[in-house]
Amino acid sequence: MATADLALVQRRRWTPTVVLQGLQRLLHTAMFEATITGRRVGPPPQLVLATRYLPGFRRIPTRLVALGPRPEHAPAFARRPAGLV
Repeated sequence: MATADLALVQRRRWTPTVVLQGLQRLLHTAMFEATITGRRVGPPPQLVLATRYLPGFRRIPTRLVALGPRPEHAPAFARRPAGLV
């Protein structure tokens, strides 16, 4: 793989990486910092309500962490044939 190809990959992945790391920092501040410093016990009440009454809400952070804001797809040559999965 040439340096130019690697630069393209890096450029493609930079923004999703920054978005996901920003989200992780926000979650850390909102959820863990207040608990660790003793300002709050347990998760934020708004988060508890959202997960309780909005069933799809739980999937959003899970999907973002697992796949990122811009999921990558393997090119056709790298995929398994349909019958071998």
